[in-house]
Amino acid sequence: MANKKRAIAVRGSGIISHMCAIMLDRSGYEVLHITSGTPLQNDSFFAITPSAIDWLRSIGFPESFFDSIHEIRKMDLLNVPANEKYSFDADELFVDNLAFMVKQKDFICALTSINPTSIKSVSVNDVACTANHDHVNCVSNSQSIEASLLVVCDAEDEEISSGGFGRIIKHYDQEALTFSFHSKEGRFDCASQYFFEDSILALLPLDQGEVGVVWSCNSELKSLLSVLTPEAFKSYFEERINKKFTVDSALDPKKSFNLKSKSLDHVFNKRILAIGDAAHIIHPLAGQGLNLGLRDIRAIELLLSQGKVKDAGNKNFLRKYERMRKKDVSQLSFLTDSLSNTVHNNYCIHKLNKHSSTPKAISSILNNRLLKKHIVNQATQ
Repeated sequence: MANKKRAIAVRGSGIISHMCAIMLDRSGYEVLHITSGTPLQNDSFFAITPSAIDWLRSIGFPESFFDSIHEIRKMDLLNVPANEKYSFDADELFVDNLAFMVKQKDFICALTSINPTSIKSVSVNDVACTANHDHVNCVSNSQSIEASLLVVCDAEDEEISSGGFGRIIKHYDQEALTFSFHSKEGRFDCASQYFFEDSILALLPLDQGEVGVVWSCNSELKSLLSVLTPEAFKSYFEERINKKFTVDSALDPKKSFNLKSKSLDHVFNKRILAIGDAAHIIHPLAGQGLNLGLRDIRAIELLLSQGKVKDAGNKNFLRKYERMRKKDVSQLSFLTDSLSNTVHNNYCIHKLNKHSSTPKAISSILNNRLLKKHIVNQATQ
């Protein structure tokens, strides 16, 4: 590899690893991207914050990508058992927008179009990495590359699983169903979160009249839904969302995944740094999973730009990064964990009253305009 700045290795196969490799290449580092392939172009969707959208513009995402994203200006939180509703409105909070909904296939298409040829990509099966006190030795096909740092991005990366980071995992008694439908009627600039006693259901408007759904169900509800016919499932779903949108297409809730949260005592060990899902996983109800990973990358970029960093694997540099990211991750993790507890019987916070499933602390926040503004500012970074 050409001698630019000292090499940094990035390992992972998802969006975050590819974005990290691109950022490091743009920052002047030679990059070794260790991957098992490109991210899957499936029908997933996610929310991206306004500041992340600005950053994607700055690194050269094509205009066609920004034409495909969908603006969200309002968010409704509906506590159905207590008949309570809380709203986050962009106009009332003096912001231009709250988020943008993005389809994964559009993101991957844009990502592929700007992927630099200067990044050296190798298969994860063809390279072995060993962290030493002053470098990470990456050996591939008898070629040895000394990197100052190995950045790992995937949730099940072997370095995280093998210990040294202090991994803490919490399993929720919930399974998330994800699907989408087409609708002719509804407010398409407003996302909604329904809090039921047995589930949390998110309606996330996409472009061209499509609406994404993330339905986090407890085991009893998941069992019930699994035996319904397609027609019965559609009727049951329409009843749950109370005609927020018309459902003008068939529903196909085949995709599901078990929910968990993950945190690390330390995000680095020797010269190995964990970012993205390797470092943290939070409940999907806030739609912040990808955003946290993008903010990890932007934090690395900021630290690298602040001065002449001779060694990105230096412990002092990694400690600065860890301190920079710790507050943001812990705050969002606490918020999503607290909200998710509204569908559990073992609440960690007392209920507002016997008829309400909204914890006192959360209810107080959602009724306070200044605190809501603070949450929005934090979540839209």
